[in-house]
Amino acid sequence: MLFSLFTVGFVSATLWPLASEAVFLVLVQQQTERAWSLFIAVTLGNWLGAVLMYELAGSAAPLLAKRMAPTVLRLQRVVAALRRFGAPLLALAWLPLVGDLLPIAAGMMGVSRWASYAWLLFGKALRYGVLLWWALF
Repeated sequence: MLFSLFTVGFVSATLWPLASEAVFLVLVQQQTERAWSLFIAVTLGNWLGAVLMYELAGSAAPLLAKRMAPTVLRLQRVVAALRRFGAPLLALAWLPLVGDLLPIAAGMMGVSRWASYAWLLFGKALRYGVLLWWALF
């Protein structure tokens, strides 16, 4: 079950939409005694999915710039926001619509790898931590 939740968290951090929050909340309600294990599994999966998007975008930046023409306007807004706020903006990578583009834009722009990883982990853990608190209290 932990691996399944990890996988759902991982996939939902990519461009494929999945509702990792809903799966996490249902499992926490069913197994409150394993709440922290569930929290760690979904957080790590979601963080590593975002790290993968960052790394893939960094490796394929020239190709992505050409292939992402349909989403250029949204991507340009994300890039402008990243230029203004820097790596701390990656803590919001869980947001709908633009969140998935944040690690991709950061990778394409060459934002500091370790700062990006840290802010992504902070944001993912904060989101699932708030959900965990909400589910338990």
